[in-house]
Amino acid sequence: MVLAFALRLLGSSALLLAMAAGAQEVTCPRPPNIANGLHNGQSSGKFSRGVTVYYSCKEGFELVGNASIRCSESGVWSRPLPRCEAIGCEVPEVQNGKVYKPQSTYKAGETLQFGCNVGYTTNTDESQCQPGGIWDPVLTCERVRPCPMPPGVRNGNHNGQGKAFFTMGMSVTYTCDPGYYLVGNAVVFCRASGNWSLPVPQCEVTVCVNPDIENGRQVDVRGLISAPGQTVTFQCHTGYSLQGSAQISCQEDGSWHPPVPVCERPHRDQEVPNSLKPRGIPCAPPPDIPNGKHTGRLLDEFHFGTSVTYTCNAGFPLHGEPNIHCTTRDGKTGVWSGPPPQCGAGCNAPPSLVFAEPKEPYNNQSVFPVGRTVNYVCRPGYTQQLGMPPAITCLENQTWSVALEFCKKVKCPPPPGIANGKASGQPSATHLPGSAVLYTCRDGYSLVGNGSITCTAAGTWSRPRPRCEATGCKRPEIQNGRTMGLETAYRVTDIVVFECDFGYALKGSQESQCQFGGTWNPPVPICEKMLQCPSPPKIKNGQHASKDVKVFIPGVSVRYYCDPGYVLTGKTTVSCLTSGAWSIPYPQCEVITCASPSVQNGDVAEGQSAVYPPGANVTFQCHPGFVLHGSNEAECQLGGHWAPAIPTCEPALPCPPPPVIAHATHSAELGTNFTSGMSVSYSCDPGYLLVGEAQLNCTSSGAWSAPAPRCEGRLCPSPSAIDHGQHDGEGVGLFMPGESVNYSCDPGYSLIGKTTLYCTVNGSWSIPYPWCEVVNCTNPNIQNGDVVEGQSAVYPPGANVTFQCHPGFVLRGSNEAECQLGGHWAPVVPTCEPVLLQCPSPPNIDKGNHNSQGLEVFPAGMVINYSCDPGYSLQGEASIYCTDSGNWSLPLPRCAGKQCKYPETPKNGRVVVLTDLLFGSTVSHTCEDGHRLVGHSHRRCEVFGADVAWSGALPLCQKVVCPVPRIQSGRITVLKYRYTYNDTVSFKCRKGFTLRGHRTARCQADKTWDPPVPICEQESGAWSHPPPVCQVIRCFHPPNITNGKLNGNTSNTFSYGASVSYSCDPGYSLVGNASIKCTVSGAWSRPPPRCKEIRCVFPDIQGVKKAVQGNTYRSGTKITLECDDGYTLEGISQTQCQEDSSWDPPVPACKLTSRNSGSVGLGVAAAGVLLLLGAAVVWKIISKQKEG
Repeated sequence: MVLAFALRLLGSSALLLAMAAGAQEVTCPRPPNIANGLHNGQSSGKFSRGVTVYYSCKEGFELVGNASIRCSESGVWSRPLPRCEAIGCEVPEVQNGKVYKPQSTYKAGETLQFGCNVGYTTNTDESQCQPGGIWDPVLTCERVRPCPMPPGVRNGNHNGQGKAFFTMGMSVTYTCDPGYYLVGNAVVFCRASGNWSLPVPQCEVTVCVNPDIENGRQVDVRGLISAPGQTVTFQCHTGYSLQGSAQISCQEDGSWHPPVPVCERPHRDQEVPNSLKPRGIPCAPPPDIPNGKHTGRLLDEFHFGTSVTYTCNAGFPLHGEPNIHCTTRDGKTGVWSGPPPQCGAGCNAPPSLVFAEPKEPYNNQSVFPVGRTVNYVCRPGYTQQLGMPPAITCLENQTWSVALEFCKKVKCPPPPGIANGKASGQPSATHLPGSAVLYTCRDGYSLVGNGSITCTAAGTWSRPRPRCEATGCKRPEIQNGRTMGLETAYRVTDIVVFECDFGYALKGSQESQCQFGGTWNPPVPICEKMLQCPSPPKIKNGQHASKDVKVFIPGVSVRYYCDPGYVLTGKTTVSCLTSGAWSIPYPQCEVITCASPSVQNGDVAEGQSAVYPPGANVTFQCHPGFVLHGSNEAECQLGGHWAPAIPTCEPALPCPPPPVIAHATHSAELGTNFTSGMSVSYSCDPGYLLVGEAQLNCTSSGAWSAPAPRCEGRLCPSPSAIDHGQHDGEGVGLFMPGESVNYSCDPGYSLIGKTTLYCTVNGSWSIPYPWCEVVNCTNPNIQNGDVVEGQSAVYPPGANVTFQCHPGFVLRGSNEAECQLGGHWAPVVPTCEPVLLQCPSPPNIDKGNHNSQGLEVFPAGMVINYSCDPGYSLQGEASIYCTDSGNWSLPLPRCAGKQCKYPETPKNGRVVVLTDLLFGSTVSHTCEDGHRLVGHSHRRCEVFGADVAWSGALPLCQKVVCPVPRIQSGRITVLKYRYTYNDTVSFKCRKGFTLRGHRTARCQADKTWDPPVPICEQESGAWSHPPPVCQVIRCFHPPNITNGKLNGNTSNTFSYGASVSYSCDPGYSLVGNASIKCTVSGAWSRPPPRCKEIRCVFPDIQGVKKAVQGNTYRSGTKITLECDDGYTLEGISQTQCQEDSSWDPPVPACKLTSRNSGSVGLGVAAAGVLLLLGAAVVWKIISKQKEG
């Protein structure tokens, strides 16, 4: 008894201790922080169990995970923690543009490329996603506005007059009227804004600045400037002589012509008269210039006063004065008046700009023609400005157009700041591409990433940027527990979460934050072994969900549930406390009862009770005048519901009169009231059959039972079958009136008559019945062929036929066919196709080729194309095709030599056409007497681009110039600057000297004087004149002949009796004596022969067509002949004119041909025979008459 009381006391004490332990307050540590987020528990110092803390993110970040955590009953925060992620960007819409390679979403920091539609532009083609889903810069495409008509300029115009509109990048070039020059940039550009680049050039009137000359003056002073067309006259001071023209004229381009003269002092030591003193001073040959020539290239000597003029080749304008003259500065040495001009392309090398440089290949070019545009590329550190084309143009005044600043300097903004760090340099410093800034961190922070960023060519800072992170902590370790996460090092402010092993409890804070200096605060906790709870308590009519768990430690919860038919009251879980006991009170399971069953307009007849536990049964009944709907019994089920469901009592409704049925009557009397349970019976009129239930009942719902019966007419039996056919009512025994059947025939038969029969009300089928007839095949005719066997008027199934093609046609398909059921032939009726022949290899044409050299097979219909060698043009159709007969279509094309234009004739010369003007022919140039040929004497008709032209440049015929004759102790009576062919000079000796030789001499074609220049000998008491001398008689150079030449010796003089012979150039024949002799008189014996062009006369042949028109042809001319239609060529189709005026090969003939030529020949033969017979008969008759 005492022991039992002690045990009860001990149990009560344990229970009190457990209750005290359960009543101890449980709290959670401070909620953990999350990156880029915060929670609403910052100001609270205590977090009891059940408290909920909510998290939110900074702007530009969104919360991922549960928005809240809860302090659990075991004193720890629920898991997992949410996190804040940067809000990304969706793919943006670019109005009037598009995004390149779009993604569905973009993370913060990612960039995209975009472009604008045609007619729109933007300042940048890149944008970056910022936290918060914003793009920077904003993606915009603005419309490129068209420019109006370019502004006009006074006294000038632009080349955009014929254009309807101007868009960004288009340019126009301004030019000035004659007498005006351009001031400003000749080219203006249409900008994206719809305005033209400024400034617009101006055209100012051209003026010439009146020149001053040293040691001279202007005679007619008009001021400082002159207008085009005005002249200025110069005069030298006393003691100076004018070199050049005394009068010069102002030109339209602002230059003077002739060049400005100079005033020079004569040399004192010259012996000749003042008027002639400088004339004999020679100059070196004038310098040659690239891409140009001067008029002095035909001269051998250049003396004082000689002027030469420079000209440039086509496409190369002249830079500088075109004329220079030979002058002297010291009276002894000849020098040219100035440097020669240059033949450039208009402008020198384009300027080197600070912000741009010329593109390849302009950067290595030094000369540019007028109108040439040079494109630039921006230098590193510069970027092109929109709407400003990077180009300059060479203007007509040989200067470059003004270079707009089409490249702007790329600068980066101030470098971005970083938290707990700074960048090197001053905030106001300019950051150009390539420059770098260095980052440093505050004490206690270390730099993560690259230590510097660089300004890129795009004007942005390179990525990624560094960051300053606080010096972190090492990973803390706890015994019997672990640190959550995989990090080995932590940054300052990083938070770690600790967790103990199973069966251990955390002593200290579950979270700790990394502090400066590498320490953790709160200190790292420890894991202590916990007390275990016994198995969870059992409850009546219920169980817990942790039956498989063997160990229960503090913090573990166990959930309970009830057996079927019971409901849980109280808490659904119990928790293991740190004291090793389960939390109280325990949950309970109470039975679920059914609600009291009540029926409106009815009662519970049996089983009525205050409580209805599962298994209780009740019976229901309705009050009078009501009908029960549902079951009259129900049973209480587990879960508290009745089965079957509780019924309802509804008022009983009267039925209306029974329905009227066609051709039927019912058994009810007229005026009867019909209530639930009453019935009526139906019967059909005679001739009708009742279908369905004959009786209808009045139901409690006030309606008659369904379905109602019907009275139908008499039925039709199954319709009759037809031969070779059937109907779709097979298998049906009877048919209602109005029903129908459809007939169809077996394959190979067709239905004759109506396809459908109907069952009539009298039980018979509509007539007549259809019938089936066999289907025959159509007549098997084939084009270009016949049916050779089995031909008939009608072709029933099974009939066979055999086919055969006409001559020249081949059968495609089977030669036999059989008529099938259904009226078709099998195999199908064949076809007769023409026999196609192949053509041989296409014929070659002279001086041409075709495009099928590598092919071997040429089927009918194949087309080939011909082309000619360079220098030849195609005559006729360029293509032929292979005909069905295996021959190539005619006529063939031919290649005729292209013809050069008639060559120019050099001045003082002539041109000789040796053969003709066709490709490959040669012409010869000769000069008149007293002139020499400078250049090539022969030129050839050669290929020049897509056409033909004469080779080389036209030669010149330069007049022969003899050296100035000099006679010591004498003088020349007629003194000239130069002496040309046939000029005559006279010589005279000074007093005291005697002339030995001829007093006159003539300039010869070989640049010598004849007779030779005499000499002046001093008189010394000699004879009045020299004795005569006997000289060898000589003839001068024999005359030249046109289109011919001298043979053998070509010396300038020939002795008495010498003979020379002539020969003609190719294509010419000699007329006259071939040789002439030098006579005693010093003249040639007879007129020289002449060379006559050789020409062949082409005979008049019927039916001949010639490729070259005309009746006479030069020697060497080739003619290709063809015959007219209806004629056949007999002989070789090509012939050539020979030097003996004959044709070789002989000219062919064209013979008349026709399809009836055979019959014509027979007719002629028959006519001949008849004629002979007739003659024999006449002769016989005459002979008889003579005999008689």
